[in-house]
This record gives sequence, structure tokens and C-alpha cells, in this order.
Amino acid sequence: MARKLSERPEGHKIYVNCYCPGWVKTALTGYAGNNTVEEGADTGVWLALLSDQTSMGTFFAERREINF
Repeated sequence: MARKLSERPEGHKIYVNCYCPGWVKTALTGYAGNNTVEEGADTGVWLALLSDQTSMGTFFAERREINF
């Protein structure tokens, strides 16, 4: 879906990537995760704040691009 959504006409400022927050300590995991909520959000915030959006339609984990 990220790849398809990133295929927008030239001139449209829509940047789409996806990321995995990892196994986060939340109610959903019974607080058994390895990452804090802040650690889980880190890559998403990092992607949102990138000034140079050269990567689009890609998957990230821990601020690294992952091939899928």
C-alpha cells in the first residue's frame, strides 16, 4: 500500500512510507514489549521530520530502510 500511495502525480506533496515500531510495552502487548512507547514512535517521528523526502513507498525499522 505504501508503494502504491507514493505513486502520485508530479507536483503533489504526498510522502508515504511505513515503519514498524517494534514490540512496544503497551496494553496491547500486556506491557511485555522490548521498546518503550517513545522508542516505538522514534522512527515515525524521524520520518515525519525528514527535510529531504527522497525515500517514498518504503518500509523502515529503527531508522533503517528494510527491503520487502
